[in-house]
Amino acid sequence: MAQSSPINFVNENLLIESGQMNSVYLSRIIEVGLIDAVYISHLIGSVKIYGVYLIHLIEVVVINFVYLTHLIEVIGKYDVYRSRLNRWIDKDEVSIYRWIEGISIDIDKRNQWIDGTSICFVDKHRWIDGISTNR
Repeated sequence: MAQSSPINFVNENLLIESGQMNSVYLSRIIEVGLIDAVYISHLIGSVKIYGVYLIHLIEVVVINFVYLTHLIEVIGKYDVYRSRLNRWIDKDEVSIYRWIEGISIDIDKRNQWIDGTSICFVDKHRWIDGISTNR
């Protein structure tokens, strides 16, 4: 069985930027551990992964709850509130879901990121640790 070539991050950047790397391929290299949260956050910060693309990875559970949480924490060090993730929400470019204890909930434009945690108000419900409380 032929071995896969090592991942060259410069080349991977170019593939993503030019749109030649599709979700299936990126999913695969994430699954086998060749791309970690720090690298993914770098790609997001440089706008090489856009909203729909990231959401597809989340929807197919390539980026699971634990991984997404770690990813948000990494980005949080560089101010998540003004990050690319927040701009996706503000511009309504994509419908972003936040995974809390395995439950996905819609995030609206009033979403606020505090210390890597999403505190959002949806239909007058406040989500705290995955629990909805009427407000």
